[in-house]
Amino acid sequence: MINVPSGLTLSPDRILRCGFQRFHPDLMCYIAGADPYREDQLGGLALTIEGLKRRDDLVFNTAKAHGIPVMVTLGGGYAFNVLDTVTIHCNTVVAAKHVFSSVGLKFSARYARERAAV
Repeated sequence: MINVPSGLTLSPDRILRCGFQRFHPDLMCYIAGADPYREDQLGGLALTIEGLKRRDDLVFNTAKAHGIPVMVTLGGGYAFNVLDTVTIHCNTVVAAKHVFSSVGLKFSARYARERAAV
């Protein structure tokens, strides 16, 4: 698990690089929380909606580049404007579709075959 503490100054791509240096996962469990949004009442980070979209793209593209399937859960989201939270969660789904739509079942079948051979 890579936990990102409040006030962290590392860039998201550096966090992922460090994670892949320490771990070699068969599955990425991505908790795509809306808490880092700057208008979130409980979050401790200050990302914009655009920044959260870039985070999602980075996570999905990194997983795809490493050939790792992703399980996503949507989490958190206590923005003052509930529509912001809905937008953030919808953007995560759109990002996943965009990154993995070209992969489709071939990716899943290849992954299953590789894991069965182990």
